[in-house]
Amino acid sequence: MRIFMLISSLLMTGAGAFCIANANMPFISLAAIIGIIAIIMGIAKLFVSLFCKINADDRVRNFVRIEATLSTIIGIVFLSGQIVDATGVLPVFALWTTLEGLKSISINKMNYRINSTIENISQILGIITTLVGLYTFFNEIIFDIRLLILVGISIMLIGLDCFKLSLQIEYKKSELLSSTKEKLEDAKMDEKEAMERAKEAMKDSKEARERISKYTEELIKEETLHNKIGESRRKSKKYSKKPR
Repeated sequence: MRIFMLISSLLMTGAGAFCIANANMPFISLAAIIGIIAIIMGIAKLFVSLFCKINADDRVRNFVRIEATLSTIIGIVFLSGQIVDATGVLPVFALWTTLEGLKSISINKMNYRINSTIENISQILGIITTLVGLYTFFNEIIFDIRLLILVGISIMLIGLDCFKLSLQIEYKKSELLSSTKEKLEDAKMDEKEAMERAKEAMKDSKEARERISKYTEELIKEETLHNKIGESRRKSKKYSKKPR
């Protein structure tokens, strides 16, 4: 199944590169190819979400099912020839790309210190994909980039997300080994989070000590100044009471 996902991601990325290289062609000439590849990717993601173990929580699996359904529907729409002009194509790819990007951002914690390398790459890829999707909505009033160039960039980013998902597929192992590995991974993650909390606590403690030292010095200065003023007043009263 991992090979199936890799092939799907390569097809999507290749289709995106082909669209960019042939930006002068009308979209209708490539709609069928893009539709077939989108359906293949949707089927691959659906099988992965149903029958494969993903190195992530159930929330990611649910997102993958939604992506699979969306990709399949979009592929069928393109194959049917219902959307052929820029007015209809751009909003579809803008929404598709934006949803893919937001999904990649939301499934991971926004903490680059404790995230794994794949999680950090997923965050960066998600931010780029979201920005591309949002720009596509307003392309005609900003730079007015050619239709197939934007479509190609969107497809390539979606293909890269598919490739990232293929790396998260785990091969089936014995339940005992799998359970032990999961516990080990959880323990490592807890250790990273504990170390991060300890660093934050040490930083807060250092800042608190600096504030204590600062306010202590200010208090000593204020008390010294207050004592000097009080002593000056007492001396002035003493001299004023002396007989002339």
